[in-house]
Amino acid sequence: MRVGEPGLSYIRNRRDNDLETNHGSYTTVEGGVAASYFGSEADFSRLLIKNSTYYPFLRKRRTGTGFVFARSTSVGVEIPFGNTVLLEPGASVPTGHTLIPLPERFYMGGGSSHRGFGLNQAGPRDPFTGFPIGGSALFLNNLELRFPAITLPYLHDNIGFTIFHDVGNVFATPQDMTRSLGVWHQPHPEVCKTDEQPKDCNYNYLSHAIGLGVRYQTPIGPLRLDFGYNLNPPFFPSFTNIVTNSENGVPTGQFGFQRAGHFNFSFSIGQAF
Repeated sequence: MRVGEPGLSYIRNRRDNDLETNHGSYTTVEGGVAASYFGSEADFSRLLIKNSTYYPFLRKRRTGTGFVFARSTSVGVEIPFGNTVLLEPGASVPTGHTLIPLPERFYMGGGSSHRGFGLNQAGPRDPFTGFPIGGSALFLNNLELRFPAITLPYLHDNIGFTIFHDVGNVFATPQDMTRSLGVWHQPHPEVCKTDEQPKDCNYNYLSHAIGLGVRYQTPIGPLRLDFGYNLNPPFFPSFTNIVTNSENGVPTGQFGFQRAGHFNFSFSIGQAF
């Protein structure tokens, strides 16, 4: 599907160091409107706001190193208009209407996002294949306590550690997000374990993860290895041997269910935020 979307970005960078921030703040606002006026086949507006802050404490006067408490919050929404609609996973698209394309939706999960999920694994899933399909709303809050570097043989003072807590999820609609900010467990997970109504499997809750990170300083930024443990990963239906009925278009197959993994790890360059 073709998407034409002029966008606007605002960046305010008040960090002391872009590669290894010890204090300051960083704010970005990204917005855009996709409409038929710009050649788009889907009509929707998009807004994503991110804000990060960094607070040093217990710093050593001689070296200037110490602990850093870092926080980052992200909120995103997509609003359809015209013939574009938002639907829950697996719902039929009304005649003459369209959906926001999959690549244009919000996704979450991975080393620079929610570290309790694998890459892009958070949020709504297709009720038959179990594949993540993204959503039109996003909430994510990251907390990190960054320890000062320690000295080790051969590695000198280039190794550091962090502990973190990530909470958030992706939601099918902005209304689902606002209703779920106080929900910490997947609603009615037993529904996801039966083949009676796989479309009713609910992902509207905040998923929490805690973890430990290891950092190795390099001239281009820290090499980062994060180990995350998801406290409440979702269950989801997952059919195999799927066949679509040629008469009514209804998919059928062998029912099964899965649960997203508790343990996740990621490797990348640069801080998570």
